[in-house]
Amino acid sequence: MVNNAPQVSQSENWNDIYIAALLEGDPEKVPFLIQEAERKIIGRARDLFKASDDIFQEEEALNDALYALDGLKSCLAMHGRLAEGTRPPDSKKQ
Repeated sequence: MVNNAPQVSQSENWNDIYIAALLEGDPEKVPFLIQEAERKIIGRARDLFKASDDIFQEEEALNDALYALDGLKSCLAMHGRLAEGTRPPDSKKQ
């Protein structure tokens, strides 16, 4: 069977930004990191959907990561820190 799954580096890529979003201490940066992590996780899930191999563990990790990011967004929203239209803090208009 041919392995059509994307390179391991792509899975590490989503995981790195996901961890960064969870551990970021600056509340101004968190919404942007969440958005980027979600984008990379969804992209990776699409890649795995096309793969011919059974990659259940990573698919489960992707679902867990999206669930955790959603929880983080809910916490931020409850504390009034999640702005509409997230963007990186360095790109704010002055």
